[in-house]
Amino acid sequence: MCDVGGQPDSVAVSPDERFVAVVVENERDEDLNEGEIPQLPAGHLTVFDLGKDGMPTNWDSARIIDLRDLAEIATNDHEPEFVSINSTNQAVVTIQENNHLAIIDLASGKVAAHFSAVTSSAENIPVKKARMSDASGSITDVPREPDAVAWLDNERFVTANEGDYKGGSRGFTIWNKKGDVLYDSGNTLEHMGMRTGQYPTKRTHKKGTEPEGAAAGTFGGEKLFFISTERADFTAVYRDTGGEPEFVQFLPTHVATEGLLA
Repeated sequence: MCDVGGQPDSVAVSPDERFVAVVVENERDEDLNEGEIPQLPAGHLTVFDLGKDGMPTNWDSARIIDLRDLAEIATNDHEPEFVSINSTNQAVVTIQENNHLAIIDLASGKVAAHFSAVTSSAENIPVKKARMSDASGSITDVPREPDAVAWLDNERFVTANEGDYKGGSRGFTIWNKKGDVLYDSGNTLEHMGMRTGQYPTKRTHKKGTEPEGAAAGTFGGEKLFFISTERADFTAVYRDTGGEPEFVQFLPTHVATEGLLA
C-alpha cells in the first residue's frame, strides 16, 4: 500500500512507465460555509518513481509536489482535480475550483508553467430551468473550472470545462503549454445535446450538459479525442487536426458518464 498523503482523485502513468502521478484533491466540505474555499488542507500532486519491474521505488516516501501559491483564487487551498502525462514526462494538472492549470516536470518535481483557465462565454443556450430547451439565454465571462484533461501531443492539451465552484463554461478548450487558448467549443456541446434530444433541461440553470471527461488516442492512424458530458449522457468524438477540431461522431452513453479512457 502506498500513502499518497490525502484524498486521491485522479491517477496517470507516464508513457515510458517511469512515473505514476496521483492528484490528491483533499476536497472541500460542500456543507461547510456553503462550500466556499479555502478549506484546508490543500491538495497536492504525489509522484511515485517506478523501477524496471514496474513497482514504486519510493512507495514509502512519495514525492509531494506543492501546488499552493499558484492561483489567485484561494491561493493557500489548491484543490487539483485531474492529471495527464505526455511523452516528455510533463504532467498537466487541472486545479478546478481555483480555475487554474499547472504543468509539472515529473523528473525534477518542479512547476514548469502555470496559468489561469480564465473565462469563456456562450450565446444561444438554455439557462433557465424548464420542461423544454429554450436556447435564448447566454453566459458571459464564466470561469472554465476545467475537470478532466488530456494531452493531444507534447505541446497541446484539451480540457473538459465542467465547472464546480462558481463556473463551468459548458464546453471544452484546447490549450498550449504557454496558456494560450487555441480553440474553445463555445455553445457546440449545448446545441448537440438539444439537437439529439439529450439535453438535461433540469440542469439548464446550473451547468447544462456539464462536460466532465476528456481522453485522446490514435486509432487507424488518426488522432481522436473524446469529451463526455455527465448530465447530457453523451460522448462527442473529434478528430484532432492541429487547428480547429473536426466533429466525427455522437455517442449516447447511458446515465451520468464521468470518466473516459481511450
